[in-house]
Amino acid sequence: MYRIEAIERQSLSSLCTLSSDGESIVVSSPYQPDLVALLRTLPDRRWDKESKVWRTPMSEHHLGEVLRILPDAQVDDSLTSVMHTQAIARSDVTDDDPQPEDIAVSLYPFQRADVAWLRTKSHALLASDMGVGKSVEGIAWASQYLPCLVVSPAVVKYVWEFEIIRARPNDSVAVLAGRTPTEIRADWLIINYQILADWLPMLKTTGCKSLIVDEAQMIRNLGKAQFAKATVNIAGRTSRVLCVTGTPIVNSPKDLWPILVALKKRTRHPTEFYGFISQYTHSRFEIIKVRGEHRKVLKLGPAKNLHLLRQEVAPYYLRRTKAEVLKDLPAKVYQNILVDLDNWRDYEAAQTGVLEYLAERNLKNDIL
Repeated sequence: MYRIEAIERQSLSSLCTLSSDGESIVVSSPYQPDLVALLRTLPDRRWDKESKVWRTPMSEHHLGEVLRILPDAQVDDSLTSVMHTQAIARSDVTDDDPQPEDIAVSLYPFQRADVAWLRTKSHALLASDMGVGKSVEGIAWASQYLPCLVVSPAVVKYVWEFEIIRARPNDSVAVLAGRTPTEIRADWLIINYQILADWLPMLKTTGCKSLIVDEAQMIRNLGKAQFAKATVNIAGRTSRVLCVTGTPIVNSPKDLWPILVALKKRTRHPTEFYGFISQYTHSRFEIIKVRGEHRKVLKLGPAKNLHLLRQEVAPYYLRRTKAEVLKDLPAKVYQNILVDLDNWRDYEAAQTGVLEYLAERNLKNDIL
């Protein structure tokens, strides 16, 4: 009986479309008595006579219930960003944890709580908002398991170096550059995605005990991008892995798959991949003709069953939003970030040109 009811609910929910107006979850659907009866089970729902839609408050609890009751509903783009923020899970942490003795910078209360939770995990996904302080939390997570490899976009390699030196001033730090590997040993190795594949053979010999994958959404194209394959490769050889990203899902739950593989929560086996896609997206295979040959292509559809995805990742997922921690943050934080230049002559020529321009117009003293 329960299975029949579940199948009926799944079939009815596919007729619904979920969206958001910023203040509430909006459910649009055709009129059907059985469907109306199902929608009446939504928590705190109300019928909007003017718009002819159902509305329920926008909150993590209500979103979770809507997704549970309407697992196959179509999800409009207006609700997608909210789902990325709320519909996965946020781990329970408290704000009364002590300052880690091995971290030289003072952490905010929520960061101390996050570090205490992260240190209980060998593999975790840290998905807090940008500007909340994920980097120092990652450093604290890895500090007891050195050497650590940090993989990041090139533009933030030296930001990571700066943060590590601040938090762990007695540790050695090496920023790897270029596509010709050299033998390097340090407590912290920092490398950007674009050259990771070139350095992979050397990195396999370093004996790194922990790995931080920064901006982990970059590895979402695991099937094609060489740096994504290299990242997953090195993750598979490392006993502790932390993926850091404010946007674990960019467009579809499919984006989360490579992160779960890097965290050893899923495997790269095609059967498991397609099972994941069919469970969490409205997708189907289509036969298309390419250069005279018929090929089977996977067509991704909207997300579904996000309440189940939430349950799957909850044990190792942590997210803080700025709104949650705003009371703990200062009004402004100023940092001086040093950046190495490999074109000093060009920089000095440009500087000289600007100074000469200002001198010609008697503006140099006014500005400098």
